[in-house]
Amino acid sequence: MQKIITLLLSLALANTSLFAEDMSIREAINKSAHQSMLAQQIAKVYLALNDNDRVPEYYQERDAAIEQFTNQLQELRNYRPTPQITHAWEEVDKQWESYKAIADWAINEEGAIKLLSQSDNMLDACNKLVSAYEQYAKEISQGGVNDFKELASLVETAGTQRMRLQRLMLYYLAVKQNIDKKTSERKLSTTINSYDAALKKLEVANDNSNEINVELKGVQSDWDQLKSFLGDFDVDNDYIANMMTLTKNQTISMDGVARMYQDLGSVLSISKLLNMSSHLHMLTQRIAKDYAAITYGYKAGKYRVDLSYSINLFEEQLQSLEVSAQTEDIKRSAGVVKIMWKNYRTMAKENPEDNYVGRMIEQSHIILAACDRLVKQIKEHAETIPEYQSLFEKDGQKVAKEENIAQLIDLAGSQRMHTQKLGLYFMLSALGKDSNVSGGRLKESLSGFSTAFETMKTSKLNSPSLIKELHSMHSEWKLIENRCENIKKGDISELLETIDTLLEKTEDVTKAYQEKMDELLLN
Repeated sequence: MQKIITLLLSLALANTSLFAEDMSIREAINKSAHQSMLAQQIAKVYLALNDNDRVPEYYQERDAAIEQFTNQLQELRNYRPTPQITHAWEEVDKQWESYKAIADWAINEEGAIKLLSQSDNMLDACNKLVSAYEQYAKEISQGGVNDFKELASLVETAGTQRMRLQRLMLYYLAVKQNIDKKTSERKLSTTINSYDAALKKLEVANDNSNEINVELKGVQSDWDQLKSFLGDFDVDNDYIANMMTLTKNQTISMDGVARMYQDLGSVLSISKLLNMSSHLHMLTQRIAKDYAAITYGYKAGKYRVDLSYSINLFEEQLQSLEVSAQTEDIKRSAGVVKIMWKNYRTMAKENPEDNYVGRMIEQSHIILAACDRLVKQIKEHAETIPEYQSLFEKDGQKVAKEENIAQLIDLAGSQRMHTQKLGLYFMLSALGKDSNVSGGRLKESLSGFSTAFETMKTSKLNSPSLIKELHSMHSEWKLIENRCENIKKGDISELLETIDTLLEKTEDVTKAYQEKMDELLLN
């Protein structure tokens, strides 16, 4: 059996194509928001050149911004997972063609007026692309296990601040040069207020690390200085040069903050990826258990509903995990699971028959092996992150298993899977279906659950609410142990109901450990 599983996985790996672009959704949001900034930066520096065309650095800034916008537009072209994103990208590409033709040509007042008039349309197109990526982020975070919505919002907010800084100088220079003065004054005032409000939002964000808070204090100090300059328009070239420098420095700082939020998402995604991948393990066994329960007539209506729910949830979480993956190896491994899943899903939807139960169980082991490879890739990536590594060692000493939050998540995740195996193999043992194999696997699951349970109960990381939750699992666990000592067909219904209750509690415990891991990674 193991040789067959290995061969099938090898074939699946060989047929899994590489992704066109190694980019996460958070990176796409950050990069598309950066396009909004670059579009405004190009107009700003053009107007700065129209005010004073004898500064070489302004030409260099314009050329660099145009080149970067062009390159990033092509990078985003390779990450268009939805029709909405494709449509938004095409609109940016269309607007960029005429925008670049003006910006990349001779500096004159006519060009300044044209570029200023087109800057809002260019910005609107870029913002719609950002929104399309954000909508996709919300879609793939449905299901509750992989929630990146708050961090995605912070990445977008910090990224938008970079754009607002360019827009501030753009309309300051437009007012100074009397280009559509009343409209430019209004837009300058609106942008100042928007920048203030967004900075306050970032400063109070719950997900801020200490490093982010320190950087934001520096941003606030620079902003106070820049804001004091924005009210004076009768100034010389040195004054403008100082403002341009302040804007540039603050843009660099906000870019750093956006990247910190993006990196923070990578760190916090580890706990969610670990939780999600172990959840896939559980779902493979739950599907097999529900299929067997339907086949042998145990609350067929209930378990048909549960089976359909598990199939849909597996697919949602696999998609979410695949898109949120941080490395190409993780994406490839998720792709292998997807290939193996197709056969399993087809079998699970067939009319249940006694002869098919064994095939379902064999296929579930193949899926488990593919999920094991996926978990291995996630952990290998996690080990490259210093914050994750610190969970395993403290003061030069290896952290005990019961005090290592990453290992506690593993244990809690394995418990979820064992609950479903216990239900499946108790049922098969009680019905005399392949008794030797079923009995052996039942004992393995009993031992696996018990070992994990005893380790988890001794952890000093357990909060009072977690201790209470673990204690509440005792009644279900003892009943299962007692029924497994003397297996009877008449106990199947009761045991399956107990398994359902125990699963709910292990889900709560796993979620609590995930939240604890996020808390430790942030500090």
